Amino acid sequence: VAGVGLADASQLGQTSIMNMCFRTRISLPWPISDRAITYAVDGIDCMDEEDAPQQVAILLDSRRAQENCSEPLDIPDRNLSSKQPVEISLVDSGVIITPAEIAGTEHTLLQAIAVVDPKMRVPRWLVNLAVRNCCFLFAVQIQRAVAVTRSAAYLRVTTDPSNQFWAFIRRRMAESLPTQLAL
Repeated sequence: VAGVGLADASQLGQTSIMNMCFRTRISLPWPISDRAITYAVDGIDCMDEEDAPQQVAILLDSRRAQENCSEPLDIPDRNLSSKQPVEISLVDSGVIITPAEIAGTEHTLLQAIAVVDPKMRVPRWLVNLAVRNCCFLFAVQIQRAVAVTRSAAYLRVTTDPSNQFWAFIRRRMAESLPTQLAL
């Protein structure tokens, strides 16, 4: 669909290696106003041997965004300017990542659920069309992202010893998934 896409994404805060706050703006075609969403990202490491099943859970929720920011959130007020995007909500959502070795599959199992209030009425046919297209496009983007993981810029960030998040991820992979770390 022309005019639809990611307009901006930024990290607004972080209270720990696994607890962050992000804001994403989505551009939509005229006459629909752009949408923006501010949400907490809470990672849960369930990769120890005593965890069953071994997985990584990522919780996403707009209601908890402020908890993951040390500074007060500054979300522009749409009432002051119609050029500001409409603030939407993401609640009780998340992603579960299960390594292939644990899932009994050839590849990593990714499960996601998103509960979004778009702050507008959306006809059922459009929801069905969007879900079908978005699921396919999401899978295509994940497939394309594999090439990014071998790029010099990505490797520079993920192997930087001063980056606390990636140092934590590398350590946990070495402990729980040594075969994945070698890839």
